[in-house]
Amino acid sequence: MVSTHPVLNREELSRLPFRRRPVAQPGTQLVFQNADGQLVAPGHPYTAGDLWWRGPRVMYVVDITAHDEAFIAQLPCAGDTLHFDAAVKYSWRVSEPATVVRENVTEPAARCQAHLTDRLRSVTRRFAALESQAAEEEARAQLSSGSLEIGGGLVISAFQVELSINSEQRTLAKDLEIESLRHQVAMLKEKGRQELEGVTQEGELGRHKQRTEHFAGLLAAGPAAVAAIIAAEDPQKATEAANFMVALYEKDERLAVEALKVIAEGNQLRIGDLDEAVEAVVDRFKAVVGRTDSRLGAQTTPTALSGQSAMIADQPAPAPRPPVESSETQRVTDEGS
Repeated sequence: MVSTHPVLNREELSRLPFRRRPVAQPGTQLVFQNADGQLVAPGHPYTAGDLWWRGPRVMYVVDITAHDEAFIAQLPCAGDTLHFDAAVKYSWRVSEPATVVRENVTEPAARCQAHLTDRLRSVTRRFAALESQAAEEEARAQLSSGSLEIGGGLVISAFQVELSINSEQRTLAKDLEIESLRHQVAMLKEKGRQELEGVTQEGELGRHKQRTEHFAGLLAAGPAAVAAIIAAEDPQKATEAANFMVALYEKDERLAVEALKVIAEGNQLRIGDLDEAVEAVVDRFKAVVGRTDSRLGAQTTPTALSGQSAMIADQPAPAPRPPVESSETQRVTDEGS
């Protein structure tokens, strides 16, 4: 990068003595500073009369030709871990001579390089290290179209860029890409494992709920339903299930007999004092006792229960008691008599 000062000359002016009007040389532009400090770059050369009437104090000669420049730089890739090697070429020129003088632009090439580097970094950070070609095409698309105003009275044109990645950076890029792929595979495996566990848990919960509802229904149906299921699942256990039901039935009958014994021996049964529902229960107990005696045979010894049961069975039902009239009903009857 060659340092080129755009202001080639500065000259103090005065009205006297008279002088010939200044003429700009090819590739230059004259900028005048008036008495009030205003900078003017006239579109046409001042005449002698303009110099006398306007009275400029200072004249600047500004270079407006195009200057070719080039530089190399390292531009970051996506993630800022690796970098591209960039070779940049461009041209700059002064587009606003008065602005260059006003802002005292002394290093136009350095200003252009800083501007282009910032713009290129914003492009290359969007591309991976192995995508140098794509990054180069995008940079050209953004910076090569026509002239590029960068401020300070300067403009850039004829922009060119070449992006590459050296062998060391390429190796690191491949290693990073492989590591990234491994990480993605591990993430996908973990996600699949979690989803599978979720499905398995949901299925197990559903099956548990079904089993719970199924066995709850069986238990609610009673021992007979349970014994039937046992026999259906394993026919070899059918005899065992039947014996279980017989034992359970005999146990119920023995409990009924014992309960009836206690009631009968305590003289607590009076058939005439019982309503129809209770009589039905007693009849059932009597039937159970009868079946138990006939089936158990010698295993059941006669007890006072037989006498009490016969007494209860043979005792005639008491005659219905006449309704008891209240004192108010009796008084009304006596008065009527």
